[in-house]
Amino acid sequence: MHETILGDEIYGPGTYIDKTFLPVPEDTCRIFKLLASRTPGFTKDTAIWDTVKFQGRPDPMVPGPMKSPAVVAALHAMCGVVGNELLELRDGKPAKEASVTVDTDHAGIWLASTFTVYVNGSDVSTLARAGTLSKIFTRDFDQGFGVGPLSGRATALYPTKDPKVWYQLHGSLDASKTLKSMGIDMDVPLKDFAEGYEYIKGHVQKWSADELEMHNVRNGLCGSICYSPEGWRNTEMGKRLAEHPLINYTHESYAKETPPVPLRQLPDRRPLAGIKVLEMVRIIAGPTVGTTLSSFGADVIRVNCSKLADLNVS
Repeated sequence: MHETILGDEIYGPGTYIDKTFLPVPEDTCRIFKLLASRTPGFTKDTAIWDTVKFQGRPDPMVPGPMKSPAVVAALHAMCGVVGNELLELRDGKPAKEASVTVDTDHAGIWLASTFTVYVNGSDVSTLARAGTLSKIFTRDFDQGFGVGPLSGRATALYPTKDPKVWYQLHGSLDASKTLKSMGIDMDVPLKDFAEGYEYIKGHVQKWSADELEMHNVRNGLCGSICYSPEGWRNTEMGKRLAEHPLINYTHESYAKETPPVPLRQLPDRRPLAGIKVLEMVRIIAGPTVGTTLSSFGADVIRVNCSKLADLNVS
């Protein structure tokens, strides 16, 4: 049994701290089995779970209270298991006779892999520092993921006029619209992100959390009230979600069935070689799925709306 203690006084309400230290590969294996056991549709065959091996240094690649490297590594392992199940359908080799090996250090680095893209021999970070990205990609950063003192802080947590109630502005999709709708002057001279945060904070604190919610509804913007775990569970949405498993999905039967396509034998032995995928999503999770399917051999065609901000780093 994995034991934890409350971390409320250190990391905030609803947090927990491991009672004893677990090396990252060992902790990742625990998380993998936990997610595998609770994910509907994922194999419950423990013989297949046992084909997974985690390796890496004991300390986390990304230090801090959030176990993002371990969770990412566990999710990569789940993808590997699904990949082997697909290969079983294609080639007949039982998934329990295959193997999955995940390097937890590499999985931690993968979280920043969007910054490892190369364009004409130069990585994105080098291009950004040289100020040449704008020559490759035309974009208005005030309309999307901001880099200025104000647009760069249009997505952040802010206190409101309600005591102890904070609100998350989500202006990444259109920083200018978000801030101007609240009466914030986008042309005020500011030196850095810290000044930008304080300037926006002064405006947000004039609003209550409920007023911000209705303001966003009227203006088609995003944002959310920051609840404590207990406070969230007492909301109507929290109560409804508590009736469902942490991870769930349903089969939508109203769509017309497409005829099955036989998996062809191709020189590319990856599990999804020969499969075409149309990707029409753009915010973090969707493109990550597309990247994963592509690594499995699928031809992923990405379509983005010209009227919406594209948040891809590359």
